[in-house]
Amino acid sequence: MEPTPSGRRSPAWKRGGSTPRLLALLLATCALALPWTRAARAADELFPRPAQLERDVDFWVRVYTEIDTNSGFVHDENNLAVVYDTVHFAPHTSARERERIVDAARDRYAAALRRIATSSGALSPEDARIRALWGDEATPAQLLDATQHIRFQLGQSDRFRDGLIRSGRWEDHIARTLARLGLPPELAVLPYVESSFNPAARSKVGAAGLWQFMRSTGRRYMRIDSTVDDRLDPFRSTEAAAQLLSYNYRLLGTWPLALTAYNHGAAGMRRAVETLGTDDIVTIVRDYKTPSFGFASRNFYVSFLAALQVDRDPEKYFGDLDREPKVRFQEVALPERASVASLERALDVGEQALRDLNPALRPACWSGRRPVPKGYRLRLPMGDTEWTASLLAERLGTPSALPASETDYTRHRILPGETLASLADQYGVTVLTLARLNRMRPRARLHAGRYIRIPGAAPSALALAASANAAAPTQAGRGAEASGRSLRASVVLVAANPPTTLGAPGVPGAPGVPGTPGVPGAPAAPAAPGAPAPPGVSGAPAASTPYGAGGGAAGGVYVVSPGESLTDIAAKVGVPESRLLALNHMPDPNFIFEGERLELAPIGAMAGAGASVFGDDTLAGSGLTPPNATLAAAGGISPERAEIESEEDAAALASARAPAARGEIVSEAEEDALGPALGPAALVSTATADPIDYSVGRNDTIVVAAAETLGHYADWLDVPASRLRALNHMRHGRPVIIGRRIKLDFKRVSADAFETKRREYHRLLEAGYFAAHRITGTEIHVVRRGDSLWTVTQRYQHLPIWLLQQYNPDLDFSDMRPGTQIVVPRIEDAASAGS
Repeated sequence: MEPTPSGRRSPAWKRGGSTPRLLALLLATCALALPWTRAARAADELFPRPAQLERDVDFWVRVYTEIDTNSGFVHDENNLAVVYDTVHFAPHTSARERERIVDAARDRYAAALRRIATSSGALSPEDARIRALWGDEATPAQLLDATQHIRFQLGQSDRFRDGLIRSGRWEDHIARTLARLGLPPELAVLPYVESSFNPAARSKVGAAGLWQFMRSTGRRYMRIDSTVDDRLDPFRSTEAAAQLLSYNYRLLGTWPLALTAYNHGAAGMRRAVETLGTDDIVTIVRDYKTPSFGFASRNFYVSFLAALQVDRDPEKYFGDLDREPKVRFQEVALPERASVASLERALDVGEQALRDLNPALRPACWSGRRPVPKGYRLRLPMGDTEWTASLLAERLGTPSALPASETDYTRHRILPGETLASLADQYGVTVLTLARLNRMRPRARLHAGRYIRIPGAAPSALALAASANAAAPTQAGRGAEASGRSLRASVVLVAANPPTTLGAPGVPGAPGVPGTPGVPGAPAAPAAPGAPAPPGVSGAPAASTPYGAGGGAAGGVYVVSPGESLTDIAAKVGVPESRLLALNHMPDPNFIFEGERLELAPIGAMAGAGASVFGDDTLAGSGLTPPNATLAAAGGISPERAEIESEEDAAALASARAPAARGEIVSEAEEDALGPALGPAALVSTATADPIDYSVGRNDTIVVAAAETLGHYADWLDVPASRLRALNHMRHGRPVIIGRRIKLDFKRVSADAFETKRREYHRLLEAGYFAAHRITGTEIHVVRRGDSLWTVTQRYQHLPIWLLQQYNPDLDFSDMRPGTQIVVPRIEDAASAGS
């Protein structure tokens, strides 16, 4: 090779031979690396990792990769760089023994911190080690304070590794779902934080599934009832999670806040930003102090960053991994409802194969007590047959007769002068059919304004449209507020579910319907002698003792907990679902809400009380003898045995109490074993997606929310509406305006009590609406000349204003100028949409 004049070889790029190939290889390598570099830079911008949070991220990386669920860190709750010790448990150590070991470790390190803070002499080697963890700048006062913040975090490496392997089943679907909504692909790691990709995971506060949805939030986007719980379906819940994450980001503007809101709620994060005057995640994590913004919320974003780090290079932490192959299936919408047994015969598919592909179906379907609903998107194994709805309908043939308790029906509001005979003629049914369905005598007198069940296919509108302004305020606000409503267009849709309190035939959640339980300020309906008064009614006696705290199946009241279905409750209290439906006058078992109070008294006892939702016609006088009422009244037989009506009931009850199939949690110990992978996720708050702040603010004022009137405030405060008008210098007949501040009078009712009533009112509005509707996406509406809030809600399927406000919390609804952009949620009817 020819030397250069200086005697040195020419650089490779000046020499001939292989130079073009080397240069081409270099350029190709740069070209391949460029997209990845840009993607990484974009991800860093969307999901910043501030230096101030590095210690927190490192802590969670260690939790995910260094120690398994037989170990844990004893650490400081606020300074995650301070890890005092790693505790190891022997395999199969009981929960009680683990708790004892952890408590002893906490006491040991608290004592050491006290010694270090008060000692003026030389420290022992162990105390010197602990002192060094805090650094030289820590003061004695800080060390003493640290004794109150010693926490234990269970390791997660085995769960995280299992999650990496399981994630292969759904990663393609998750990626497509995020891309469809224009969301960052990095969000796909969130299930590691929530559940370690365990679709059967449940938290102790009622969150469930891969994405750990609470029932109240999940119902916005999924079907959740006693037949189908889409939270347990990785595909449906992924689509719902993408909707919620998109919603959070639209409201909050940054992904650190949007992700934290996934745990803490949109309203909570908006309040944090307003309180601190910044959207900086470091400031919020370090300085925002409220009882609800605890360890779980403060660590949610950093645990996400840790999961993202591990997921980007899993081999570094766990070695070679073979992820499970993606789930392959075909999907068909059921043309008609059908039992699992009939589907097995028609499809020639075993039950276990159907269970594996359809985890959202509840035990009532698998036991045969409920059919799989019409429209449910049934997943089937891949095979030679390409299933369609028409082919499935052909194979199913004529549906077999369903139990009478499963008959679909509509609800008819009785008009003056109508009789059973006229209604039977109108709807083409017999008088006897109507009487039996409604537990009435064939010659019973009907009361105008009340509701009666009509047999037939359930309509698409399982909810009744009612104006929020049709409220009938109690004495304090009645009359003067007839015209003082927030907005005439305020539409509220509520579930067609009769109240659980006897003698209260209203629609639950509809403001002002007389006798509606749970609506603050609603006047009490006449109750059966001895029956508890509706909760939330002024002057009502204390609520009955809930089952499990002194109540029982013979005469107690059961308060529905988060995440419970009627099937769960029936198994717990030993009362068949059909009996609970009859006891509480519930037309549909699918619509059961958190906080709802269920009567557990036998029907015989209720009949003797002389109360009925249809007035004077009681069950005792209907000619229908309640099964086993005599046995129950005779004594000497347990309520559980007295309530079992048949061998079918007995078999169903036994099935409900037997160890459940894969994916069903049957004990607290199993819940702990299968539960969410991360400590913060296990303690997820019950905050909903509602971003509206219902708290009382400065100078005893609140910001008016949709579906509220001055009459509501007067009722909740137990003051005359005129008093509130005087406080706010409002003329008679002038409505309160959404988004404006109004001053209140808290002389009779505390601010906390007022907030509780207000939140409960809005919770009931949401529960009723989302029992019958679900959100499928959003669109942008540009305000045109002549548009008003009323015309917008009417244009979009009579959208309730409170939901429109939730999607546009910063919009001034009283000043919608042409060109204003409004985010409008797309709504579908839950009854006709399937799963």
